Amino acid sequence: MNEQYYRITLHDYAKPAFVTFDKAYYGSLQQVSDFIRALELDERTKESQAPLIQAFYDFKGGNTEATHPVCFHDAKLLTPVKCIGTKQFSLGPRKWDHINIWGCPNPLRYESVDVTFYWFSEKGSYCRCMTAQFQNLEMESLKGTWHPLADVTWGHPHMVELEGSCTFNRLAVIESRFAKHIDLLDNFMQFQVPEEVDFTEFCNDIFGDG
Repeated sequence: MNEQYYRITLHDYAKPAFVTFDKAYYGSLQQVSDFIRALELDERTKESQAPLIQAFYDFKGGNTEATHPVCFHDAKLLTPVKCIGTKQFSLGPRKWDHINIWGCPNPLRYESVDVTFYWFSEKGSYCRCMTAQFQNLEMESLKGTWHPLADVTWGHPHMVELEGSCTFNRLAVIESRFAKHIDLLDNFMQFQVPEEVDFTEFCNDIFGDG
């Protein structure tokens, strides 16, 4: 593929507040730019995310080693990765339980979802990642009624967005890992329409540590 993709390391909001972890996301420069712009335009996040925003503009200004604070250390903002390929699928309705970090189920359902899978390779690290756009993603309440997600998520700000009936993530999250490069290639070549997609990391960016 001709388009350059990057790994970006951010705080992992789906971990208990008394510990700190980072989380890898993946995207093109345009996808990262759209994510940063959303943070910058939001009065609720532009100050708290200022170091991340500034690091991105430093990168665009030519500092490819730009860093930002993650988990009490300075992490490189963007690391180039090789994208082996992408595949897109449209899937029909599904109901399932997302198990949050505390082991509790969050019953979810959707009418349809468009999923884009990406296969990335980076110096001995091989993974299949995904972005998704859900139509009418809903959560079941304790009373057994279904309702749309709230417009404020508990994961990283502006990673998952809700616009009308659509819920989508701005950057790709890891869905599966592979031990060897040949395993990554084989998976890409043989991958067909999946019966089910593992949306765990997507949902972690909705619910965070809640």
